[in-house]
Amino acid sequence: MASTAASFAAFVGEQVRKTRQRPLRLLTVPLNLARKGVRRSVAYIAHPIREWRANRERLAQALAGEAEQLLEQDRPEEAWSTFEQCLKFTVDPLNYARAALCLLQAAGQADRALHLFAECNAIRRRQAETLGVSACEHLLFDPFWQNGIGHLATIDYAIKLSILDGRRREHTIIYVPPHVQIPNRFLLEQWRPYARIIDHPDDLPFSEAAVDPLHFDYLAPTRRDGTTGYFWTLAAETYRRWQAEGRKPLLQLPEEAKARGWAELRRHGIPDRAWFVALHVREANSKPSQRGLMAALNANALAFLPAINEITRRGGWVIRMGDPNMAPLPPVPNVFDYCHSDARSDWMDIFIASQCRFFLGTSSGPAYVPSAYGVSCVLTNWWPPVHRPWHAGDIFIPKLCRHTGGRRLTLDEMLQEPVGWSFSSGYLATKHQVVVEDSTPDDIRTAAIEMLDRLDGGEQVVAGDEALHDRVDRIFETNSAFGMAKMSTGFLREYQDDLLS
Repeated sequence: MASTAASFAAFVGEQVRKTRQRPLRLLTVPLNLARKGVRRSVAYIAHPIREWRANRERLAQALAGEAEQLLEQDRPEEAWSTFEQCLKFTVDPLNYARAALCLLQAAGQADRALHLFAECNAIRRRQAETLGVSACEHLLFDPFWQNGIGHLATIDYAIKLSILDGRRREHTIIYVPPHVQIPNRFLLEQWRPYARIIDHPDDLPFSEAAVDPLHFDYLAPTRRDGTTGYFWTLAAETYRRWQAEGRKPLLQLPEEAKARGWAELRRHGIPDRAWFVALHVREANSKPSQRGLMAALNANALAFLPAINEITRRGGWVIRMGDPNMAPLPPVPNVFDYCHSDARSDWMDIFIASQCRFFLGTSSGPAYVPSAYGVSCVLTNWWPPVHRPWHAGDIFIPKLCRHTGGRRLTLDEMLQEPVGWSFSSGYLATKHQVVVEDSTPDDIRTAAIEMLDRLDGGEQVVAGDEALHDRVDRIFETNSAFGMAKMSTGFLREYQDDLLS
């Protein structure tokens, strides 16, 4: 306050001095004093307001960081309680998104989470209006879409949606700031025919400050009508439209990459043009920070050995994808444990996922790559239940659930909050007494055989199977789970009394 008063006194003295030199200025002195006084008063009041707001945001960031740590420790309720405190002090849309993610993926409260996502998008719309870019027609993918190979592959649905909506290529932008590490540069480059890949802020058609307000959110994007949607639902709708119009996959592996890939396989003992199945099983060792929160996505690779043996018995090979942190597979003929080899590279990952006869795996990033190239998948240990896989050519089996010490949950019960949405098997067990069970080796083998028989043209249709699938479809649709993949027929026969009762 003292410095403000001294400054104002100096201003008054300066006005007096100038008035002595030019007496006619005496008429303007009161006005100048009034103006200066108002400005000084406003500044005096505005400064603490800005400090107050800044302090609130700093507190919010600290609370958000604490909540994130609680999530890593698989303590969803405490994390949400901390996020609730955070939201009292913040207008940062990122904090709203982080809080919504906690509700959705940890606590399994989808309705409340989507409400928060909508608030987040409303804040971003106001920011876009302030920046003068609210009428922008661009579809913008921010760096979050580059967090992993699965994120990069999920761009497939959004670009297809953009094409269906009639948006031009130059209005679809994948923004890759210089500091972002790309998990698979080869896959990123595969999208170049359908999008502008911009790696410097000066090349954006708007200021970099507009990236966050404008971006097409990964989890809860704003639809063209201004409403907030959930990405899984929007993708399911998009793929249905794409298939109904008879459109083909967008991506094709370049011939040069095919030649290099086959040369690499020959170097590791796989005969030229042998058929193979790509295998990827998400393991806890690959994601240490998500060992608790995302535990429901993990599975045991050894449970896939009966399916592997069936594939190799029929003359095929199995190429196991992943990273070196995964537990090695035991030596098995016709199995290439690629994730522990010197062949690992970004382009080789895409070669395997796009050239396999089919993909066999779990809810993990690589599972989203094959469909972009038109390759079918057998998806086991699938979780969460409401995420019915998108593609009609895929076969899947979800993890089953059981009340602690009691009966299994029906499919309808599995699709309800919180079970249908939560990724934390620990939280479901301790808070809701629901145990999530991995797919059995026999169930995985049965699903793989179904795909092999289908591809060989020997798939058997048994009386009553159609009715089973119709009942499953109705249950999924009643619960707004609109993917097109079919649950394994053998799995349905085995568990129909539990799932459909």
